[in-house]
Amino acid sequence: MGGLATTKTLNTKLTPKLVKECEKYIIFFHSELNTFLIQKGLNPISRIGFLGSTYYIDKDINENPDKEYGDIDYLFSINENITPESESFIFYKYKQAIVEFIKETDITYILKDDSIGLNGEKILFDIKGNIIQIDIMLCGKQFTFFYSKIFLPEYNHKGFIIQGFLSSLTEFLNISINTKGVVVKLDKNEKIIPYQNRKDVERIETISINPYTFLYDIYSWFCKYYHKSETLTLINLFGINPHYQTLDYLSKGVSNLIILLKNEDLLSDKYLPFEKILRIYRRKLNSQIENSKLNKIKKEQRDIYIYKIQKDIDYALKIVIKNFDMMIDDYR
Repeated sequence: MGGLATTKTLNTKLTPKLVKECEKYIIFFHSELNTFLIQKGLNPISRIGFLGSTYYIDKDINENPDKEYGDIDYLFSINENITPESESFIFYKYKQAIVEFIKETDITYILKDDSIGLNGEKILFDIKGNIIQIDIMLCGKQFTFFYSKIFLPEYNHKGFIIQGFLSSLTEFLNISINTKGVVVKLDKNEKIIPYQNRKDVERIETISINPYTFLYDIYSWFCKYYHKSETLTLINLFGINPHYQTLDYLSKGVSNLIILLKNEDLLSDKYLPFEKILRIYRRKLNSQIENSKLNKIKKEQRDIYIYKIQKDIDYALKIVIKNFDMMIDDYR
């Protein structure tokens, strides 16, 4: 079953072999797009590679050739100096250019009518009768390494369990992890503003652009913010696993971070932090099942899809609860 941008992908079995075949079509699309961008006075974008579940394509071809993906996430970097403040405008400019290119291109395997309305964020290819959704992931060139690593899914698990966990942490701390790195919004009095707020924002400050040390960088930033000395070095507080992404490794690191912030009085919300992060995480996980786009799918396919999602939700909660309970016991 394909991506959910259109029902036309639902009968496509997107296997590792088909993904690899599709990459050469992506490469040609990228080459033609860059020619168009240059003609429009924009910088060409760089092709980085697969993200999401398809990041593991080479492993799957050898070990799991019958695996089926939903869609293809493919990362491109914009060769401009992007700041947190300028990112929205620059991204909009390039997404609009992608839409214009789709309208004008003669590439026959692009489903124009379906792709034009996807705002330059997704595109649909028809590869020998297989309708494939490609999600166009953009980031600034200086953030490419961070963004290409931070949201990698755990192998053989849906990406939302990692993304949801990280966004639960950042929602609790009133910061954000996104295409600009780990960032925080501050008002004119240097007070932290919840990141989803747009009002009263004086500036956006970058906390980290290193996926392997971002948890330590968060701790270090909060020490500076509250004018306290750091008591910890890079021990048991890193970021994502540099060898392979796992929720277990990540949630243990987050547990260490929360204990440290609480012990050193660096949390604005000190009461039951683990319980609050877990409550946010449950909400984000459950939203995957409540996704209105699932209504596009026939009942039999939808039931299978929801069953797979629920398995990942149960898996994620089991790991996080285990690691959070372990740290709560240690703290007590």
